[in-house]
Amino acid sequence: MVESHSWSTVKIDRLGLQHFGKYVLKKEWEWLNIVKPPKIKTIPDILTPGEVENLIFV
Repeated sequence: MVESHSWSTVKIDRLGLQHFGKYVLKKEWEWLNIVKPPKIKTIPDILTPGEVENLIFV
């Protein structure tokens, strides 16, 4: 499923399974070693003083 669907779909399906097991079947949910999306770390864009000047005065 990971190769044919987006990570958003995988996360929603995983949470749906958790909800079904916990609230419908009334079973204790155990976090199995299910595929988790990779954590992506991004750094914010930092403008140089020259770029800020161009934005303000252009």
